[in-house]
Amino acid sequence: MGGDWPENVNSLGVDAAAFAAGDNAFEVDYVRVYECAIDPDTGKGCETVRGGYDSLDDALLEGEAPGIGGGVATNLTVFANGRNPIWPVWDCCGGTTPTIELTEENGAVAEFAIGAEPTVMGFNSRLSTAYGVEPFDASPLAEAGFISFDMKIIDFPNDTSASWYIKLESADAASAADFQLTESIEGVAPVSGQWQTYTFALQDFANKGLDLAQLDIVMVFPAWGQGEGAVYQIDNVKIAQPLAELVLFEDAANADWPAWDCCTDTTPTEVMDDAEHGLVTEFTITGDTVMGFLATTDVSLDASGIASTGVVTFDMKVMAAPTDASSVWKFKIEAGGATSAVELDLIEGSAGIAPVVGEWQTYTFSLASLQAAGLDVSDIDVVMVFPAWGTGEGAVYRIDNAKIYSPEPPRLTLMADTLPEQWTIWDCCADSTPTIVLDDETHGATAEFAVTGDTVMGFLANDGVYFDASSIVETGIVSFEMKVMSAPDDATSVWKFKVESVDTSSEVELDLIHGSGAIEPVVGEWQTYSFTLKALQEAGLDVSQIEVIMVFPAWGSGAGAVYRIDNAYIGNP
Repeated sequence: MGGDWPENVNSLGVDAAAFAAGDNAFEVDYVRVYECAIDPDTGKGCETVRGGYDSLDDALLEGEAPGIGGGVATNLTVFANGRNPIWPVWDCCGGTTPTIELTEENGAVAEFAIGAEPTVMGFNSRLSTAYGVEPFDASPLAEAGFISFDMKIIDFPNDTSASWYIKLESADAASAADFQLTESIEGVAPVSGQWQTYTFALQDFANKGLDLAQLDIVMVFPAWGQGEGAVYQIDNVKIAQPLAELVLFEDAANADWPAWDCCTDTTPTEVMDDAEHGLVTEFTITGDTVMGFLATTDVSLDASGIASTGVVTFDMKVMAAPTDASSVWKFKIEAGGATSAVELDLIEGSAGIAPVVGEWQTYTFSLASLQAAGLDVSDIDVVMVFPAWGTGEGAVYRIDNAKIYSPEPPRLTLMADTLPEQWTIWDCCADSTPTIVLDDETHGATAEFAVTGDTVMGFLANDGVYFDASSIVETGIVSFEMKVMSAPDDATSVWKFKVESVDTSSEVELDLIHGSGAIEPVVGEWQTYSFTLKALQEAGLDVSQIEVIMVFPAWGSGAGAVYRIDNAYIGNP
């Protein structure tokens, strides 16, 4: 888009009538930017005529359009423990409404029942009413990824010979692939009355022609036209790959990653520390060197599967400081035989807290930030902690609980019968006091807000408290249920949703209906609203320090409104 081509092929001018008022319009639907393989620093490789386009491996890809997913290896839970607003349960063609049932064995599960009309059933993200939903990009998971789910047959179809299938669709059915359940890795047929797990390699779907970059439907069903009478439950639907995890030292040494002195021929030792840490690794600096953990031959760590969520973390205690008081402690990580490396001041992994002699301190570095700084996370082979080169003489320090892994995804429950510690329900400007009130049996205790003047309302973190959702930005949402008890006196008032972060320096405000598929709040009815973190980030929100979540009638128009909020959270569905 752009350039001088139109003018140069039109007698060096453009017909002014093209810009006349009336029916003529130039409308932009979207703009996407891609990096070209030739001269990416200047963008020259993006010229219309590109030299070498037909010989470069990544230039000419016939029949392959770029995906619109996240482009990073991110595991996805389609369904587990309750309704997912991003992937609602779905009956294609039979006119039924699949339900969420509470079971003793698995908790909340999805239940499907097939009637007389031929149909297929499953989970359809195209029907999501959440704000900012895009197809899921599973292409980075192709090599090692899988789709798995648990299923229990309550009633078989009337036609007991019917085969059972899993089917995935992509890009609004532009591509699809299916397998019989007996073709799963487990290779078992469904059995009535018991939970069974089915697992399929994503690459097998790709080999059948599925575009993994834009997945939007997951289906499990008896063969078309043979399903009448079937009732079945599904749970734990995941598109994922095994998560890499490397323990460098935790109560014992890892023989494949021994403690290591680069350059002065010392041998780090294992010593007993306090009751909490037990056995730890101790390093002693006697000259110009760096120290840490070194992978033995051919055991480097491929952490690409956890690049967006993983961390390098360890505990350290300085027993004796370097003789040089100006020495700066460093963290360094290398990959591919030192073909890529990142070195940082150690305090960058501890929110600016420098090591203190005699005290244990935890240091954490995100793989995403290390990758952004140039590290090849697919081939990590050295992890080091040391005083800066040439300044470390005399230092003695211990390391424990050193590992590279993906922590449990963060989740902040703002309201579900109680409020979280360090968060309050809040009236910005009208001096009212929101309260906790009981609603129906399903919702129990809820947060109630009453607008008495010009104000905004919601959930506010205490000073200095933030929620970091950066590790789940590709899959996470902000979701809540709301019931309006009394509408604003101003019938033209528009309901709003707003998120603030970083001491209010970053914020996004949207009409509330964006999070509900344009369904307006209705007095007396509970309604679910969901906004993807990815869309909020793209709209300008810093998702690493969220501190305010607000729901309110537009400023100056909300007097008289009373509303309740429940089941509010920030996290993966």
